[in-house]
Amino acid sequence: MAINGKRAAQRGFSLVEAMVAAVVMAVGLLSALSLFAYGLSTLQTAQEDLIARQKSKEGLESVFNARDSAQITFDQIKNISNGGIFVDGFTPIYEPPGADGIANTNDDANSGGSKIDSIILPGPDGILGTGDDVLQNLTNFQRQITITPILIAGTANENPNLRLVTVTVRYTVPQFGQHSYTVSAYISKFR
Repeated sequence: MAINGKRAAQRGFSLVEAMVAAVVMAVGLLSALSLFAYGLSTLQTAQEDLIARQKSKEGLESVFNARDSAQITFDQIKNISNGGIFVDGFTPIYEPPGADGIANTNDDANSGGSKIDSIILPGPDGILGTGDDVLQNLTNFQRQITITPILIAGTANENPNLRLVTVTVRYTVPQFGQHSYTVSAYISKFR
């Protein structure tokens, strides 16, 4: 077609431009798909993450409550390997936590009333407190309480009035493997 006697140039996409555009679009779509998959996996483990967070905080609170109520002395706030009362390594989470009421001590599994902890989840109706609620045992959760001495600055001597309490809860989700949640706090001899 001629406009004012000149032939109009016909332009379009070349094959190379179309292929580059297709590659860019495929990379974008794959990125969006991987982000969607990551979001789904995070959603799948969100409930277990929340339980692990709560159980680690309960373990930490157990140590502080035992100290505050004078149920144990500050010298007992150590792992068994260092002369204290807290079990070394990961152990199942019991409810109640033994006769002494302190998490991760020797009497947890040996106490007659203790059993593996469980939680109640809402059933198919999504409402907690109705007849279809589900009891979930926390058999895939384990807790470890580690007591670490704090050194006096510039020396190799332990501070007799301060320790680091680290509580780690680990759990396994079948499709996603093992996860853990850790919370730490300093505990002093003084309340």
